Amino acid sequence: MLGDDSVVEGEPLRVRTFQNRTGLYRRITWLLLAIAIVRGLLIVASDPLLAVANNYDQIRVQACLGAFPDRDAAIPPGTESPQAPYERFRFIYDVGAPCFMTSELLFAWAAWPAMQIEQGLRSDRSFSIRWKGGLQFVFWLWLATWCTCRLIRVQRPDLALGHAAVCAIVVTDPGNFLYLNTFYGEPSAILFCYSLLIGILVYLAQAKRPANGLLVAIALSAFFLATSKLQHMMVPLLIWLIVACCGIVARKLPKALLVALAIGGLSGAGAQAINMNAASNQSVRSANLIDTLFSAMLPNASDPQTLLADLDLPVECLAQSGKSWYSPGMASRQHCPQVFEIRHHELLLAALLDPRMLVKTIRGGIPFADSWIPSNLGLVEGEKDGGLPWWAPSWNCVITRLDLILLGLLVGLPAVAFVMILLRRANNQLAGNVIALGLSALPLLIFMTSVFGDGYVDLPKHSQLGTACMLAAIVVVTCLLINYIVESRRNAAN
Repeated sequence: MLGDDSVVEGEPLRVRTFQNRTGLYRRITWLLLAIAIVRGLLIVASDPLLAVANNYDQIRVQACLGAFPDRDAAIPPGTESPQAPYERFRFIYDVGAPCFMTSELLFAWAAWPAMQIEQGLRSDRSFSIRWKGGLQFVFWLWLATWCTCRLIRVQRPDLALGHAAVCAIVVTDPGNFLYLNTFYGEPSAILFCYSLLIGILVYLAQAKRPANGLLVAIALSAFFLATSKLQHMMVPLLIWLIVACCGIVARKLPKALLVALAIGGLSGAGAQAINMNAASNQSVRSANLIDTLFSAMLPNASDPQTLLADLDLPVECLAQSGKSWYSPGMASRQHCPQVFEIRHHELLLAALLDPRMLVKTIRGGIPFADSWIPSNLGLVEGEKDGGLPWWAPSWNCVITRLDLILLGLLVGLPAVAFVMILLRRANNQLAGNVIALGLSALPLLIFMTSVFGDGYVDLPKHSQLGTACMLAAIVVVTCLLINYIVESRRNAAN
């Protein structure tokens, strides 16, 4: 349970107790992993297709591949389809939609040969998106099995059990796996965050120095996580900081791991910055600017007129408070056209200079993050605004009821995790501490970067990874608390 176990020589009874507990942990671990696999398969292989319907974020990725829904030729290929997802796609080129580079394309390109073969064999020249979703499911399955086997091999069944619990309870939840059979950037964010954290977990759990190949994999995971979505470009660097803090507390600084994280995180953030500043992404930058200022910051400013003056915007722009890129006249520059002259970093600086607005803007985003699975997008192919079937339960039903409790979790979880690592200073507790604090701190960072990156527009989807990390953090912190209580009672009895 992400805790710690040890065997003391010369104590046969304690050794037998440890061995019995180890065997029990292993059996529960494989049972939980089997449950996770079944949960994931039910979503990925469902008929009809279960997935998050198409909006413009997905179209930007489709444009890089030239893959668009197989539907009536009268519908322009780049048209959104928010009411229901599509399984069948066709390769259609020269559509004109801008391409946004993301690590999600790694899986799309890897599945491209199978898509081409299927298209060539079918009379309607279409292919199934399940090729890409199935590939991502196999990738996760390989990672989960590898992590479990490695943790058991290095005599850490407690960590293996905690990992399996997170997989069964959170990772394979529809809130995550509904994105696999889509072209959104969320699946790569989920998978590369998962691969990065389990890579760190395995690295720190081993007593002897691991092979350099694992460090390379960690660096690559950090790079691809940073390039999965704009909102996640700083996530690997926060994980670097957490590893450093936990290492200092445990007096065991993993220098090689920190170097690998720094290389992957910094290069990923740099690549994402270059990608964002590309000429083809001008509309993305403009939309993010409009949404951040008018949907989030201006309605929460301590003095809205002063904020506009600081940004060299006319007072007439105050009339657009509460609007977004999708409001009439905003994208066409009919209202407050001067806003297109400012830079996003100027908004961030203005937020830092007005701490009251900063806090109010974050708190104001809570009602807009009222779900894990976007409520404005259909989930069932062929159904208008279809929802999840009864056999696919999700923690989304809990998220929708949290309201301001969500804010408490965003702030409270890191505090609880930090206190726990101060109580768990042993070297063999470092791996569990890093995962607990990392999962606890990421939700707040992702929520903030989502709010100040694109305002309150599509906030549930933009902060999707943060919600997944929050749920996983609750599982991990609960495991650590149970383990701490059990160990304390056992030590007191001895």
